[in-house]
Amino acid sequence: MTIAIRRLRMSLIWSTPFATLIKDNPPPDAPLLALGKRESYQSIFERLLRLRAVPGCQGSPRPDTEPALELPWEAHGVNNFWCRYLNANFIGLKRLPGNFAFFRLVPLRRHESPARGLSVPLEEKNVGKDKVIPEVVVRTEAWFHPHMVSFAVNFNIHGAMSLETAARVCLGLRNERLIFRSPHSPIKLDELAAEKLDELYTEAVGERNAAPVPLVNPFSVVTVLQGDGSSPNDTIIDGEPIHRFLETATQWDEDKQDNLVTGRISSWPVPNPQDLTGPLLFGRRRSRAVWDPRRFLPRGDGKSSLSCYHRNLMVSSLQTEALLAFAHLAVEQQAADGARSKTIRQCEKVVLTRLIALHSDQPYQTDTYCSINLQRIIDESPYRAAVNAIADWNFSNVRLP
Repeated sequence: MTIAIRRLRMSLIWSTPFATLIKDNPPPDAPLLALGKRESYQSIFERLLRLRAVPGCQGSPRPDTEPALELPWEAHGVNNFWCRYLNANFIGLKRLPGNFAFFRLVPLRRHESPARGLSVPLEEKNVGKDKVIPEVVVRTEAWFHPHMVSFAVNFNIHGAMSLETAARVCLGLRNERLIFRSPHSPIKLDELAAEKLDELYTEAVGERNAAPVPLVNPFSVVTVLQGDGSSPNDTIIDGEPIHRFLETATQWDEDKQDNLVTGRISSWPVPNPQDLTGPLLFGRRRSRAVWDPRRFLPRGDGKSSLSCYHRNLMVSSLQTEALLAFAHLAVEQQAADGARSKTIRQCEKVVLTRLIALHSDQPYQTDTYCSINLQRIIDESPYRAAVNAIADWNFSNVRLP
């Protein structure tokens, strides 16, 4: 039976770190100056918790010069990553102390979408041999950490697609001029991201304090949410259609293929043969793809939805990279000034223990969200060495292996 992909989600996150707000003497005209200091961050965070308790209230009141902010998790439902990361249940999140969130570098989410009115009208040339042209819905969002801004684009793709067409659509969205902003000409995804990341950075620090944002390689997650024609126990073979789809959705090059083993991050082995896989998390250095027919088939196993898993994968990766970026900024500041700011010194030990916890299963696994994906992100990060530098400054025996 031919495999058909009926619903697919593709998310990409661009981030840029900066030390402007976490210096001892930040520019007083920075619009989000308050995020860089414990007392003022705590006040904003706890005010947002109170607003969340009022039906219909989301974004925070603010001067016209500031973007409206809200908590990083959704108002309803179980936020698995944030509950585990903050060692709280859903009720506990509603009473979380603001200083606790500050030390863990919890970001605040931009209340309004940073890019509205986007559309992707696909044509026959974008889908290959398939007769049905899938519908693409675009949603953007942004986060402000005390030391980083992030911009994300989420594509929800609906329509009966072959694996070849699904790969072609993902590749087109990633690399071609398919995004329309009326009345402007279509642009590439990276061009949109560069523009919006620059705007977000300026929103945080102010136009007078902003500098050009360097080119950023995004982190991407592609998840098959619904499909049919596959079996939970089907093996994935090197070079065959499922493997080629996963490679295209992570290498972002239809001609670039590697072997299945090097891309496997985590998996559930099938009975025969044991060394091949059915459901798996697949990826390369800055990309992930989720293939789990146990949950995307019409008669799934009833476990948590792949939509929730996709979101947890996306947000946990974002937060892990934020912690790594903070460690890097700490090392840069120590090298440049011979000292670290009060904010960095307040947060660095918690950043260290959170990264160790996210990376390994001992001794912190019970009080945070863990996955092999996050371990891979930390191990492959150019900022990995900065984590152990923090351990040295704090005379800590807890460090990355």
